[in-house]
Amino acid sequence: MFERTVELTLECAPADLFRHIAVEFFVNHPLWDPDIVELTKTSEGKTRLGTTGREVRSVGGRRFFTNFTITVFRTDQAFSHRSQGGAMGEDVDYLIEPRGNGSRLKMTVNIYPRTLLMRLFGPVIKRQVQRNFTANVVRFEQMLRALPAAA
Repeated sequence: MFERTVELTLECAPADLFRHIAVEFFVNHPLWDPDIVELTKTSEGKTRLGTTGREVRSVGGRRFFTNFTITVFRTDQAFSHRSQGGAMGEDVDYLIEPRGNGSRLKMTVNIYPRTLLMRLFGPVIKRQVQRNFTANVVRFEQMLRALPAAA
């Protein structure tokens, strides 16, 4: 239904970028995605491969609940999470590469309906998802550009 890739070249080091996106995921992700009203880690320990969580998202006054698992956690290189269950699926991949004194980030987001009802409303939902995604990318980029430049 909706898949987009965003590529950014940033002045921060890959380690700082990875920490912000992956290690501090449960703190930072809701800061640039205001539709998330709750993001909770449901497994013990530090954020790592296999960590599970629950996202509560408010869209159009309705709350949607999604459980997810971190499926890739390669320090300073890559981070991914996949949703399980819920009316809508969301798979997100972040790839980080050194670029000069900074970093290059490639983020791919795939959002898709899991239920017949969501598939029927797909065209309407897609427009809302696109608007939200565009606004979120602006906030996300602003946060990342505020990270300290690599030494």
